[in-house]
Amino acid sequence: MHHPKTHPLKASVIEVTDASEYVSAIKTVNRGEGTAINVVESFALTASAPSFTRSAKLYSSTGASIDAKGYSAVEVIGEGVNLDLSLTIEGTGFTQIFQGQLTGLGCGQIHDALLVQGGALNVPSGESFTVTGQLEAVSKGAVGVGGVLNATNPLTISNGGLLVTQTGQQPCAITQTIVADQGTIVGLNPNSTLTVEGLSLSDDCRIEAVDTSSTILSTTPILLKPENPSKIACMVAVNASSVTLKPGGVYQGCGATPGGGAGKQVGVDTLSNEGGVVELGGHGALKCKQFDQTDGLISVTLTDCQGEGPTLVVDEGGSVTGGAFIIKGPGARADPPAQTVKLPLVVTVSGNSLPDQLKAIAQLKAFPTAVTASLSVESENALVLTLTPV
Repeated sequence: MHHPKTHPLKASVIEVTDASEYVSAIKTVNRGEGTAINVVESFALTASAPSFTRSAKLYSSTGASIDAKGYSAVEVIGEGVNLDLSLTIEGTGFTQIFQGQLTGLGCGQIHDALLVQGGALNVPSGESFTVTGQLEAVSKGAVGVGGVLNATNPLTISNGGLLVTQTGQQPCAITQTIVADQGTIVGLNPNSTLTVEGLSLSDDCRIEAVDTSSTILSTTPILLKPENPSKIACMVAVNASSVTLKPGGVYQGCGATPGGGAGKQVGVDTLSNEGGVVELGGHGALKCKQFDQTDGLISVTLTDCQGEGPTLVVDEGGSVTGGAFIIKGPGARADPPAQTVKLPLVVTVSGNSLPDQLKAIAQLKAFPTAVTASLSVESENALVLTLTPV
């Protein structure tokens, strides 16, 4: 067995040309005697390679690749261990990350299955990385995407996380559908836009952002649909191209939760409520081009009777053919306004029947005893709540 060559000018770079040199190089890295492995000739594995237990770079200066041949070519183990991967791993093997992180760089490719268990796969801003095999994150495993993750199969995340870390105008995308379940959190940094094929959330999953500047653009509607009837799937004040709510699906607009962007505006181009809940609160606006409800609930909550309430703005049209519309006041003991207050709760384009449809099913609850609350359609395009002190 011949030993891999350590490059004399870059003492920390180990050049490898075959499987035995690759195994030896990983052991050298794990002893702290090297920080990078350069695959200069393509080779195939004859057994699974050792795990990386120290941070390193794995690349090829010549465009060479590793054929996994059904074995594990890359395994990252340990908190704080990061492997920068920018070469191609062929074959139908498996790549595993436990606790540590695999950072996909410079058009690197993995053609085998990738399992993230407790660690993270990260594609930084400005980078592109490809996974053509099964792609799965489980047990607090996470996927961080600031660049482009080219995926051939749906990305499944169970009890894990998806963190969107786009910076500037760099494209940020996952070229597949994301299936999130078992309490997975999708978190977006401020001013980030993620483009995906589709996104479905089930039991106890959430999509949330730091503020109302984050967006998810999806080819098919984002689907909030728990499998278990006692669970919910929730999206909080994130802009989107299209969202569909099934029973247990909840879309919370600005101000529906404490600190949920009160007084700001969030937009969903097409929002379809098919048995879920649309929650509006505080002083924020939810702006849609199209809003439809066939079942479920629109819940509007006022924090006081003094000034502004939340508003549903529908730019192009919509219809409500089922479900409920509940307007909750601030409670029986709240202070009445000093004079009559008019709050536009729903504003749409002239001639659309949405305000009339919502007025017909509206229920007013929990208003102070010293206030008369009434609803009217004004200017043919607004459903207005009038609060008059008794």
